[in-house]
Amino acid sequence: LIIQLPKLTPYDDGSLVILQVARSDAGQFTCTARNPAGSDHGNINLTVGMLPRITTTDLVYNTVEHIPVSMQCVATGNPLPDIVWRKDGDPRSLEQLSGYEVSGDGTLTILDPNHDDEGRYSCMASNPAGVDSIDVILEIYLRPQSNDSIHEYIVTIGHSVTLVCDVSGSDPPPYEWLKEGETVSGDEVGLVISSAGSLTLASAALDDAGSYKCVATNIAGSAENNMRLTVQVPPSIRRGPSLIKVLKSETASLQCHATGLPTPTITWSREDVLIDELGGRFSVLTGSSELRIRNTELTDDGQYFCTAMNPAGSDSSAIMLDVQSHPTLNPLDICIPSIANNNCTVTPIELGRLSLPCNASGDPKPTIRWYYNGAELTGADPNVDIDTDGTLTLYVVTADNNGEYVCEAENERGIIRKFIRLDVYVPPAIRDNDAVSVQTVIVDDSVDMHCYADGIPFPVIRWYTGVNEVIPDDERVQFVNRNQTLRINSALVSDTGSYKCIAINVAGDASKDFDLDVHVPPTIRGSGDVTKVSVVLNNDITMECNVEGIPTPTIEWRKGGQISAVYLLPPSMQLVKQNVELTVSNALESDAGRYQCVADNTAGNATKDFLLDVYLPPSIGGESVVNITVVENTPVTMLCEVDAFPPPAITWFKNARPLLLHPGVRFITEGGRFLLIDSSEVEDDGRYTCSASNTVGVDDKHYQVNVRVPPSIQDSDIAQDLWVAEGHNISLTCDADAIPAPTIEWLVNGVPLTPNPRALVQSGGRTLLVSNARGEDAAVYSCVATNVAGSSSRDIRLDVYFTPTIADSDVTDNLYPDKGRPFRLSCPITGYPRPQIEWYKDGFRIASTSPGSSVAASYELSEGGQYLTVGAAQLRHTGGYSCRATNEAGEDAKKINVKVRVPPSINEEGSSPSDVTTHVNSPTLLRCSAYGIPSPTIQWLKDGEPLDIDNENVMIQFGGRYLRIFNTYLSDEGAYTCIATNPAGETSRNINLHVNVPPVIEGSNDIYPKAIGVPTNHTISLTCCPVTGSPTPVITWFKNGQAVDLDSDKFDVQQEGQILSILSSEVSDAGHYDCRAKNKAGDDNKVFVANVRVPPTISGPARERRIAFQNTAVVMLCDAYGVPAPSLTWLRNGSPLPNNPRYQVLSNGRLMIIASVQQSDDGEFACVASNVVGETDKTYEVVTYVAPTLPTTSGDITVDIGETVSLSCENSAVPTPSVKWSKNGNNLNDELITLSEDSQILVISDAQEEDVGRYLCVVSNDAG
Repeated sequence: LIIQLPKLTPYDDGSLVILQVARSDAGQFTCTARNPAGSDHGNINLTVGMLPRITTTDLVYNTVEHIPVSMQCVATGNPLPDIVWRKDGDPRSLEQLSGYEVSGDGTLTILDPNHDDEGRYSCMASNPAGVDSIDVILEIYLRPQSNDSIHEYIVTIGHSVTLVCDVSGSDPPPYEWLKEGETVSGDEVGLVISSAGSLTLASAALDDAGSYKCVATNIAGSAENNMRLTVQVPPSIRRGPSLIKVLKSETASLQCHATGLPTPTITWSREDVLIDELGGRFSVLTGSSELRIRNTELTDDGQYFCTAMNPAGSDSSAIMLDVQSHPTLNPLDICIPSIANNNCTVTPIELGRLSLPCNASGDPKPTIRWYYNGAELTGADPNVDIDTDGTLTLYVVTADNNGEYVCEAENERGIIRKFIRLDVYVPPAIRDNDAVSVQTVIVDDSVDMHCYADGIPFPVIRWYTGVNEVIPDDERVQFVNRNQTLRINSALVSDTGSYKCIAINVAGDASKDFDLDVHVPPTIRGSGDVTKVSVVLNNDITMECNVEGIPTPTIEWRKGGQISAVYLLPPSMQLVKQNVELTVSNALESDAGRYQCVADNTAGNATKDFLLDVYLPPSIGGESVVNITVVENTPVTMLCEVDAFPPPAITWFKNARPLLLHPGVRFITEGGRFLLIDSSEVEDDGRYTCSASNTVGVDDKHYQVNVRVPPSIQDSDIAQDLWVAEGHNISLTCDADAIPAPTIEWLVNGVPLTPNPRALVQSGGRTLLVSNARGEDAAVYSCVATNVAGSSSRDIRLDVYFTPTIADSDVTDNLYPDKGRPFRLSCPITGYPRPQIEWYKDGFRIASTSPGSSVAASYELSEGGQYLTVGAAQLRHTGGYSCRATNEAGEDAKKINVKVRVPPSINEEGSSPSDVTTHVNSPTLLRCSAYGIPSPTIQWLKDGEPLDIDNENVMIQFGGRYLRIFNTYLSDEGAYTCIATNPAGETSRNINLHVNVPPVIEGSNDIYPKAIGVPTNHTISLTCCPVTGSPTPVITWFKNGQAVDLDSDKFDVQQEGQILSILSSEVSDAGHYDCRAKNKAGDDNKVFVANVRVPPTISGPARERRIAFQNTAVVMLCDAYGVPAPSLTWLRNGSPLPNNPRYQVLSNGRLMIIASVQQSDDGEFACVASNVVGETDKTYEVVTYVAPTLPTTSGDITVDIGETVSLSCENSAVPTPSVKWSKNGNNLNDELITLSEDSQILVISDAQEEDVGRYLCVVSNDAG
């Protein structure tokens, strides 16, 4: 029994249709069939499914990395839907991937989340009734990460260094710094902690060295980074003397003392070469501070560099070493030494230029002088020049310059001379050598060539031919008259060439050139026999007469004994190549005959004969190409008549290949003059060639044979059915074979086709192209093929289909519904047959009009599937939609992007606080963590006005979420507002930025000013203003690095520390004063140098006496002190020190040395020390003692008895010496002798025999 309900409709075919199925319709249905013969029934169980529906409301989850997180997806439906999770559009199910678990209730658990797991997750619930989906956002908070290793930093004292906190995290975490376990706040003077966490020391000091630690903390945890800072001090060298002099072979000592941290390494170098690499005489002692050079050489002169290095830097000092020596003269290479004495001889060439070097060496550099025959050369003679290096040059040497030349070199160490004797030589001369001598000889005759030469000494004469020297022999080549004549007997052709004679002596050389020609009679190659030659009729031929002879012979041609002069030749003949070749052009039979060439020169003549013949090539009569057309199975005959001598050979070809005879193809006459094909076939079609040839040519004749065949069309008895989509193209083919190719005609419904742009006949009618098919193109098409042999035809039935079309299918529509509002997608379609419509979301089918298909939950179809409607938009409805229409003719599709919009919101935890404080000139980051769909546009305001985004100091990043100020200025302080806007709404957040400014002292970058005072009761004022900064800086003072005790009566402070006064200045008050200003943003300093000036003083008495022995050194010290350091000046007898090489002032005037003192140096030497405060001096009296000297010669004195004789022992010693006399070894009693007042003269009056003897005077003083 059927309960009749409005939604139940039975049909005659036995089916039951239930409209608007509900869960209450589930149950067992029974179908009963009856007729007069009986009845039967069947049971059907109906189960009603429910569309899936996801009830989860949480859309955003967050967790800390490595802490498991679960995201719910609770869904209802019948049957219970299957849950599938996906991430960021990846089609793979997460349940299949490691690290993910999906529980029975659809909850997705990530066991060990990390940064890569952050993103958008999609949960899709599906059952046979439909599909539902939802998207959730997962945010991962990352713990800060750091490197466990200790970072080492090294900085030079006074330089800046930045310690980087190498910690990373999901958001910039707050940082904390510690030094040696104590907290570093960043408010200390010279320390700045940036917003990125870096710690910067503006000017590193020694006490800044140590261990540092930075700790970074965020919501996920903390991490620390350890580092060690080392402060280094660059080296500094204490300077000593800059010049050291030493005698050759003595030991030189160079000193270098340096300080630094770490202790510097000291190296010595000279001209970029390390002393350690020199070795040998060079040694470095006492920790590299002393360089010793043993056995010094002149090459050791130069600048030596002491370099002190450590990782903080380097310092270097230069010391000049001067090694001195006695003068020496180098040997003269061009001088011939004499065995008898030390003289040498130079033999220059007359009228030449002569340079005599006088290469002298020594330190100091010697002075060089030249003498000629005892007189000094001054350079007044214009023919004589003395160069600065001592070279003597005579520009033109003559016999007048012969004589003795002396080179003299002198320095303060001594003098040396070299004696040179000058003699002059005369170079060779050859008579008549201004032109080449040309001589001729007949082969086998004799010839002489003369080379008469003069010179002192008499020159040696050599002969050359080319580059080879002529070697005489006893028979053919001889030298005569001291080699002045070259004689050649029995001349050969090989003797032809250029000859040269060269005359040489020690003074020079001369030469003369000769040209020798040897003549030879003519010869003709192959002149013994008659040469036979031949030529083809109307062709060219050339006969050659190759002639040799010296000089080149003349050539004549004869025919039949007659001379063929050029002006008598017929037009067909030509003489070329100076008559060597005779050419006959377009040869005729009359040109045949005997030809002769005749060669002649002064030495004789020669002849050669030629015999010329003319030949005829083959010729085939008739046209060269003959066309033959036959119907298949009929005979063909081809003829080949030839005229030629000698008789030709005949060959037949088919299509350029030798013809192969077979049954039905044969020759019907001897020699192949006739070719017969009995019954033609298609294979016989082609080009036949008869080729006749003999020794002088070839001729061809061609026959083109064409065999005709009637047409046929494949499957012409079967009609073909085809269809084409509207607007598409289709080609109808008609494959017809025939010879010749048939003409093809097309009929439409039995009527000849009228060609038009949409119906084109192609490929000679074999193809009919129907373009852009329309409904009227449906018809019966017939093709008819025809040629001379017959015709054939075939029918084709063509139908036209219409493909589905969706309006604007090539345009992707974009739809932006607001969350919770309804929306509808449109897909208007036309086509035949009626298309089926399918809807897809993100590649998954959600609805279809195909029989048995269903529609996913929350979606509805209308208008035959052309509209898809959603009642309330949710985030899960965001995605890419497409509708697809399909029928037999094709398909069409259209894409629609749907993005459900969510109004923006600003996350307070991810954004900057409402008040932010930063330091001037440091980077600042303001964050505005805004979220919305679509992602909101973020605009920044400052003090209510739009921010200037063209400012290079400001950058907006990450879509406006970060506002980065690279270098913060005071003008950047103010109220900042970030406004997040999208089509769904707008929100904003205010952030107040406060900027701290470090102190700045006016003039802190200037060159240090100096405050000048005097020792008694003066005040030094140091001004350190104005000082700017925010907050107001605190000012402190330091002297030489130590804090100033401002409570002392010695100092007075004004204007909150900006002016420091030093009362009653003393010398101990001098030094470096440092004014330091500090606030939370940083610090600044300004340094003053306070100098208390002191007038000069010189240690020791104001006058001293220096007594020195002649030729020794006198040293005078001027040890002066004063502030500033005084300048030192030396005077002699009240006047400036004269320019004397023996006077040396060293160590900036502290030392005065007189080398090799003489009596002329006696007098007063004064050192004057002066500075801006005053002046003082010290005087030295120099007295030179000279030892006594006596003549080394002695002689006998003879006097007559009774005469008076005087014996002299006079000398100029200083001081006045004492003189003692003795006779025969016994002292003389003063009472018995008469002496002069100074005892230097002994007088014997009234000489007697007892006065005879050996007298000796001894002179002595303090000098000797």
